[in-house]
Amino acid sequence: MFKRLSALVRGTVWNAAEDVTDRNAIVVLDQQIRDCVQALTQARKAVALAEAEFRQEAKQHSRIAARIEDLENRTMTAMQAGKNELAREAAEMIASLEADSKASEETQARFEREIFRLRASVKDASTRLSALKRGQQVSTAAARVRQLRAGEGIGGKSALRDAEETLQRLKVRQTQADLVEASLVSMDREASPDGMIERLADAGCGTPVRTSADDVLARLAGRQPAASPSSTQTSTSADA
Repeated sequence: MFKRLSALVRGTVWNAAEDVTDRNAIVVLDQQIRDCVQALTQARKAVALAEAEFRQEAKQHSRIAARIEDLENRTMTAMQAGKNELAREAAEMIASLEADSKASEETQARFEREIFRLRASVKDASTRLSALKRGQQVSTAAARVRQLRAGEGIGGKSALRDAEETLQRLKVRQTQADLVEASLVSMDREASPDGMIERLADAGCGTPVRTSADDVLARLAGRQPAASPSSTQTSTSADA
């Protein structure tokens, strides 16, 4: 009985954890991607450090090789001069340096293998991280769309539909306000002396208070210079 209760509790906790994870999958994915970015940054630093150490080891190997070459030349000179004891000491030094050179070569080989492995790992991680980021963008956009579609209000109307209806009501009210304002302006004009004068003038009673297009044309025609007789005769001859 106790085992069944324990299994039930553990199963309930597991299901609750899975449910929370599912509801917050986007948040979880964001944090996991941040962790991956941090790990990738550390891996790149490790590659850079390994390459720096490899270059230092290569320089050390070059210095050892130069010393060996210099010692060999000097040892040969000592041998030719019959300084055998000094030549033997130099030979022992050369042997020790050759051992160091061999160890340096082995170290460089290990660095090369490690750098190759790290570079391949970083490249693979970078590719996978790029794919994760693209998937993250798609998932985030899809989640926002689902939230928008699921945003139903009371009465089954979406937030967008409610906003559209509110805008339509505002437009109707604005139109009514404009009509009322126009009507008030018209009544004010009719009730004022100036408005009555305008109405009488429009009916042809008295001097017009507004200039019409005909008045403008007549005024402009009066400004045109009269045609001279010579120009009239020239125009008549040309016509003939």
